[in-house]
Amino acid sequence: RGGGSDGSSEADSMRAYLAFMAPRLAEIWRLLTPTGSVYLHCDAHASHYLKVMLDAIFGAENFRNEIVWHYTGGGRAKTYFSRKHDVILWYARSAADGYCFNLDEVRVPYKATSGYAKTGIVSKAGKKYMPNPKGTPVDDVWDIPIINPMSKERLGYPTQKPLALLERIIKASSHPEDIVFDPFCGCGTALDAAHGLGRHWVGIDLTVLALAPMERRLRERHGLRAKVDYTIEGYPGTWEDAILLAEQNPHDFANWAVTRLGLSPTSNTNDGGFDGSGKVVLWENHHLAEATRMSLPVIAEVKSGRSLNPNQVRAFRTAMQDTDAAIGIFITLHPVTRGMRNLSEAAGSFEHNGKHYPRLQFWQITDAYFDDGTISVTLPWQVDERPKAERHYGGEQTYF
Repeated sequence: RGGGSDGSSEADSMRAYLAFMAPRLAEIWRLLTPTGSVYLHCDAHASHYLKVMLDAIFGAENFRNEIVWHYTGGGRAKTYFSRKHDVILWYARSAADGYCFNLDEVRVPYKATSGYAKTGIVSKAGKKYMPNPKGTPVDDVWDIPIINPMSKERLGYPTQKPLALLERIIKASSHPEDIVFDPFCGCGTALDAAHGLGRHWVGIDLTVLALAPMERRLRERHGLRAKVDYTIEGYPGTWEDAILLAEQNPHDFANWAVTRLGLSPTSNTNDGGFDGSGKVVLWENHHLAEATRMSLPVIAEVKSGRSLNPNQVRAFRTAMQDTDAAIGIFITLHPVTRGMRNLSEAAGSFEHNGKHYPRLQFWQITDAYFDDGTISVTLPWQVDERPKAERHYGGEQTYF
C-alpha cells in the first residue's frame, strides 16, 4: 500500500522484515554449538528492534557487544550528521558455559605516536609493562574502510562487505577447522574469509544472483571448483533441475540463465523485451601493445516454455534496436524453429579482427552444459569488465 504522512509504508516494511528475521534467528540459536557466537550486521533503522529480538531469543545475559563499524567515503549530509557507521550485534550461545573469543588474534598495530609502543610504561610500584608484539586489542569501534569502487575486491554485488571485516569476526570467534555458517551469504565474503582462515563453511542465500559472483570468487581466490570441491544445493545442476526452476520461479530461472553468460539481470519482468544486459569488451589488434579498447552492448532474452515462434525473435530484434545492442542472445530450454533461425540469420553479423560474429545468437540449455559447462554462443572477446579477484596466498589475510 502507498505510504501516507504517518509513515505507514515504512512501518509495514519494518514489520515484514522483523517477521522475516525472527524465525531465522531462532534457527541460528538452535544450530549454534555451546561455544558458538552470532554476529548480526544491521543499520540504524533496525538495530534497536533486532537487539530486543536477540535478547528474547538468545537471552540478554548472552549479549557481548554492540560493535560500531565505522567507515568513510561517499557524500556528506547537509541537514543531519553524515551517517558513516553500521552496527554489528554480537551474542554468545552461552556466556555462562564459555564461548570462543580470541582477542590476541585480532590485535592491531599500535599508533605510530604511541610512547607505550616504543618504550613501554613503568607503574608506581616500579613494575615495567611492555607492549604486546601482536599489537593493541581492538575495542568496539572498528575503523574498516568500505570497498573502494576501483578495488579488485569489488564484485559489483550491492551488499558486499569488506573481506577484512569478516576476517576479524571469524578470527575472533572461531578456531581453524571450526564451521562458519552465513545464512545471508550474498556474494560469499564470509565463505571467502573462512576458507582463507582454514575454517569449514556453509552459506545460504535466497537469490540465485548470489551464485555467479560467489562461484567465480571461490574459483579465482582459492582455486575451488563447484560440484568438485564443494556442493551446491537448490541450484540447477542438471537439465531437469533447470526445468523445475523454470516452472517454480520463471524470474529466478531467467536471472540464473543470463548470469551464466556473465550478464546482469534486469530488475523485474517488465523489462522492455529482454532479461539481461552487459558489454562485450573488445580489443582491436589485441595482440599488439598499443591495442585499442572498446565495448559493445549485449542483451539477452530468456524463454523457458516449449511454445517458441518467430514473433518472439521479432520482438527481441526490436528490443535490440531500441537499446542499440550490438549483440543479442536468445536463451531457451527447448529447440528453436527454423523460422526463428532464419530471422537470426537476417539480423546479420559484425566483423572484429578479421572474424565474423552473428548479431543474434541462440543458446539452448541442454544436458551438455551441465556435463562440461559448454555455452554455444560466439563472442569476440569477453563479457565482463571486472578484473579478476586477487588470489589468496597461504596464510595471508587482508589488513587495512
